[in-house]
Amino acid sequence: MDYSQFQGLGIAAIIIGIVVYALVIALGIFISYLVIRAGVRRGMRDHYEWVQRQNRPL
Repeated sequence: MDYSQFQGLGIAAIIIGIVVYALVIALGIFISYLVIRAGVRRGMRDHYEWVQRQNRPL
């Protein structure tokens, strides 16, 4: 059999692999950012509510 038509396939597979690897890393960083942002927002809201409760007149 003649496999000469698949000669450039190795380079393409490597490039596609690198792109997919970079996309997976970027997606992981983005999801981590969203989780951290949600945690900080909730923490700030909880702290604001706590401060408001502390400053209430008795």
